Amino acid sequence: MPDGSRYVGNWNAGHKDGHGKYKWANGDYYEGNWKINHRDGHGKLIWANGNRYEGNFKNDMKDGHGVFTFGNES
Repeated sequence: MPDGSRYVGNWNAGHKDGHGKYKWANGDYYEGNWKINHRDGHGKLIWANGNRYEGNFKNDMKDGHGVFTFGNES
């Protein structure tokens, strides 16, 4: 993509849909389920700073049960 981000996964009618991996140019990373270009279902989001969320998403937002972990914990 022109901004340096990358998606590898399932497509449906030109939309990210199903399971896929998306890496933003800044190093943030998402792997999980997509529905019409939105994170939807179970997935994990890992920020470049090491913070991490694993759980449910709906319409690109964290939704329901999930676990957030700070990357700077020792």
